[in-house]
Amino acid sequence: MSEIPKSMSPIVSRHALLSRGVVKPTIGTARKQHVIIAPDRSGSMRGAPFEEALAGTKALADELAKPENLDAFLLATAPFNHIAALTPFQPAASVVLPAGTSADGMTDFTKPLQLALDAFAPYGAPESDPNRPTLVFLTDGKHEPLTPSDPTPLALALKKIANVVAIALGPDADLGFLALMASGPTFVTRVTDPRQLRTFMGAVGATLSRSRRAGRSIAAASMDPFASRRHG
Repeated sequence: MSEIPKSMSPIVSRHALLSRGVVKPTIGTARKQHVIIAPDRSGSMRGAPFEEALAGTKALADELAKPENLDAFLLATAPFNHIAALTPFQPAASVVLPAGTSADGMTDFTKPLQLALDAFAPYGAPESDPNRPTLVFLTDGKHEPLTPSDPTPLALALKKIANVVAIALGPDADLGFLALMASGPTFVTRVTDPRQLRTFMGAVGATLSRSRRAGRSIAAASMDPFASRRHG
């Protein structure tokens, strides 16, 4: 076989060689990151706890809606007690809880987890994927359904396809189950005062925003979604 004359050989610069295979992270142009916020709205959340959960939901949405995120996030809410309803995914700036949402009734973890699992199924991704969907789950209690059910299989299936961030409000929240469901030790925290919910949930939104803009997954990078908002 004859050799290619040197004059015909392609000239490749050192810069081109170094940059081959390197793709600059981009957001807001192709794939979106889907986020579900699931706040407990059972009777024990009535009053200040639920009001602060609503404020925290808005704080998280406001972080994801910041202009620098270029509309990369689509957000839905799944408030739950012994039933649950999921709002459609929409740009973070437009997110609201369903009209008439109030705190009453019992607590059934299987209802929001099943909704999240079904909603995330088309977007599920490995931990390394910066577009991996995220569930933010908030409760002040334990799984106490009207009819017997076990949320554990749903929790384990969910964290295989999505990031799961869990917030335990007060001393009665089932921290053991939330730790099992969360994507890692830093993905679960206990909040002692409802007034902290706004800043903690805002911190989750800020962490999601930073990791998405950097093209990193919060799970793969072992990031702390609550950042500096942790106390003691």
